[in-house]
Amino acid sequence: MTRGEALRAFTVDAAFSAHQETKIGNLEEGLWADFIVLEDDFFSIPESHIWQQRVIETWLGGNKIFDAADAATEKESSAK
Repeated sequence: MTRGEALRAFTVDAAFSAHQETKIGNLEEGLWADFIVLEDDFFSIPESHIWQQRVIETWLGGNKIFDAADAATEKESSAK
């Protein structure tokens, strides 16, 4: 299975199989969106490095709930 096939299986295809394709599964306006943003391109890094990817942002229901830049700033502030 390719990375693209795996991503599709866990997103669009999973939504379709649950009859939820009008609510979830794609990044498009009006759909519920839970996703993460990684520091590097998932499709171009070596397979052996996928597990080492740092999460830059986490989104839940289309709302950003974590931002690594904000977390780093908070950590620096609390260390002072």
